[in-house]
Amino acid sequence: MLPFDEQERLLEDALVNVRQHAFQMERCLDKKKLIEGLQHATSMLREMGTSRLSPKSYYELC
Repeated sequence: MLPFDEQERLLEDALVNVRQHAFQMERCLDKKKLIEGLQHATSMLREMGTSRLSPKSYYELC
């Protein structure tokens, strides 16, 4: 398991990336750009699929 400060940094990075992809996904879908929206959804899910976060940190991410 990673040290606490490393977990915090990973969680912060993941939260920023997930929020950014979620925002971009919504923008694309609002503009009827389905393929681009799905690409952002895929990137967001990849970010959430990390195994480096502790269960507590992962729960905060979701």
